Amino acid sequence: MIPITRIIGASCDGLDTHKSKYFKMGLSKATNGLFKPITICDPFARNCEWADPHTNDMNENTKAKHHLDALEFLKGYPSEYFDLVLFDPPFSPIQAERRYECGLENIYTQGGYLSKVYFECARILKVNGKFLKLGYNSNRPHSSLVLKEMWVTCFGGNRNDVIMSLWNKEQTSILDYSHGIF
Repeated sequence: MIPITRIIGASCDGLDTHKSKYFKMGLSKATNGLFKPITICDPFARNCEWADPHTNDMNENTKAKHHLDALEFLKGYPSEYFDLVLFDPPFSPIQAERRYECGLENIYTQGGYLSKVYFECARILKVNGKFLKLGYNSNRPHSSLVLKEMWVTCFGGNRNDVIMSLWNKEQTSILDYSHGIF
């Protein structure tokens, strides 16, 4: 049975998730409390510096080192390079609008895009690497990832809960990356 913990979030957590107490708790769990010298990647970093220098955000007005489409950013890394991938994209229309005034859509509404991003995240993770995912769902990102723990952060009032899940990359086979060839 996967442990699911309910956390009470603070209304001041806002849109910069990386500053919130619940995100720091999840990051601590993902790294066993050791933030360095592991390699961390964040394809939707905004102003989060946990993964520095491997940070990306399409919004050029952020602290991210790169300003590429997340898929293009992820494809630039070799396979099994990272110990941890932080996955915290704008997962609501309001977040997408506030973060990307240039008109970027919610990635969950772009058909096929999300599965390609998940594929690249799994590809760049080392075996036994961690995938820390935040969003409104707990769907399995890739067949090589196994759910280890989950937290539901309740903000109360009219704000949606946030689901944070921690996944571990298991030993892979060529079938995990074959795209249905076999």
